[in-house]
Amino acid sequence: MPATATGRGAQVVLDPTSATAQAVRGAYASTMEANRAKVAADVLAGVVSDGTGQDGTTATSAAATDLATVPLNAAIPATFGAGISFGSQLASSNSDLSKHINLYGGGAGINFTTGNLININTGGGGYFAFNVGGAPAVYVSAGNINSQVTVIGPTLQTGGTSGPTWTSGSAAPASTQPVGSLYSRIGGAVGATLYVSRGAGTWAAVAGV
Repeated sequence: MPATATGRGAQVVLDPTSATAQAVRGAYASTMEANRAKVAADVLAGVVSDGTGQDGTTATSAAATDLATVPLNAAIPATFGAGISFGSQLASSNSDLSKHINLYGGGAGINFTTGNLININTGGGGYFAFNVGGAPAVYVSAGNINSQVTVIGPTLQTGGTSGPTWTSGSAAPASTQPVGSLYSRIGGAVGATLYVSRGAGTWAAVAGV
């Protein structure tokens, strides 16, 4: 039931079930959705310095107008068909999440630092869980790897890049490996199955194994 309005600034009351009212609601929703998408794009482009939004977040230029009416803590649905670029931003440290992806509370996220290092961070006391089929397969925490899967590869190394290794083969070991490294001989007889490296290509077979 639309009311008749006369004079500048007069209020018009629409029947909420009318086609006109529904069109107004649709246009408003579309405008809000466009604003949220633009805010998301501006944030990803690194536009942050002035203009305060409802939630205290700041942004520059055109984004400032949007942020004044659309809080960034609202849901922002977005599809990134062309990918996401962070340009050539470098984090100041492996835990600095201000340049890339901050997943939670400033302590968990992903960044990129000098030396072509991609750093994946979790908060203090946290750990990483790699899931297969919805179930944790490997946990990684400070100083520990707890795996429920088989690790397949030519060499297992501990203690960093210069630490002892564990390799295997069908012949007696001959390669040079750090002192304390282990070698498992496939199909070896007793006393010629497990070897320990003394360095410089020298290996000692473990008797009785």
